[in-house]
Amino acid sequence: MASQHVLLTGAFGHIGQGTLQKLLAKGYRITCLDRKTALTAEVANNFGDKVSVVWGDICDPESVKAALVGVDTVIHLVGLIPPNSEKDPELTHKINCGGTETVVTAMADSGTAKRLIFASTIGVFGKVQDREPPLTSEAPVSPDDHYGRSKVAAEEIIKSSGLDWTILRICASPPLEIEKGAAHGPEVIFEWSPDARIEFVHGDDVSTAFANTVDCVGAIGKVLALGGGSTCQTNVMKFVTSMLNANGIRGVLPKEAFRPSKIPEFYGDWVETVESQRLLNYQNHSFDDFIQHIRDGAGIKRHLIGLISSLAKKSLLKHSPYLSKK
Repeated sequence: MASQHVLLTGAFGHIGQGTLQKLLAKGYRITCLDRKTALTAEVANNFGDKVSVVWGDICDPESVKAALVGVDTVIHLVGLIPPNSEKDPELTHKINCGGTETVVTAMADSGTAKRLIFASTIGVFGKVQDREPPLTSEAPVSPDDHYGRSKVAAEEIIKSSGLDWTILRICASPPLEIEKGAAHGPEVIFEWSPDARIEFVHGDDVSTAFANTVDCVGAIGKVLALGGGSTCQTNVMKFVTSMLNANGIRGVLPKEAFRPSKIPEFYGDWVETVESQRLLNYQNHSFDDFIQHIRDGAGIKRHLIGLISSLAKKSLLKHSPYLSKK
């Protein structure tokens, strides 16, 4: 259905940009809804007249109504993520829950938009590594942070909406250029147990999944996990070490720098992705591919950092609240 008209909220963010490119490649008409900032305006300019852009607030009914004109399908990516979501619970609820409710209400009033694809998180399960993997979509949710709780609430709004919905729960998917990840500071890497299981999914694969969901009738009414599969299942220590090495910081950080815990702590776990892969055919990159992409992107900067690797590592370790207590 190349004639479909898709509204993409949060179109100019990390996952949004890739999804936008995938949707354009499929020949869809695209309307983008996002807040106008210097960064989003710059990204929008890169797409020129290939897309229609509505600048507005996801919590503003008039903005959403204007963006929905003639739209068949909505991909809803807008959300406040950690650590900002934990700093302002009220704003998190307003954007993640209130924004979703605004979209659902506007779609119900629309004469055309009846298909909703929602970006959720594997974090809705909370810290559940006291059990054997894999984690399935049928497992009970148990969020223990504001972000996870807001996503669970948004999922419930969607499930009771009467729309043709699909919920995609995304595993860890950092951008290739970590310094542009914006939300997280260096201290976040120490907040998890080094032996905790973590499943990665490449941002390009996430974008592929969202684009492929648009015409996937089999995905309607389903909650699906987006993980990279067996080649993307690792632990926190290897995940952190590989990313640091790819950027020029050699060696392994001491385990004592990470959160101590009898039961490994990380949101979610390795996940079951047989059904999501069967329906959406999105797993095209391994974790090793991602690390190689970082290495290639770092270029000469990686070699320059390598020259001061020990100093860079020492500077990084200063951000560990656990090592400083030793």
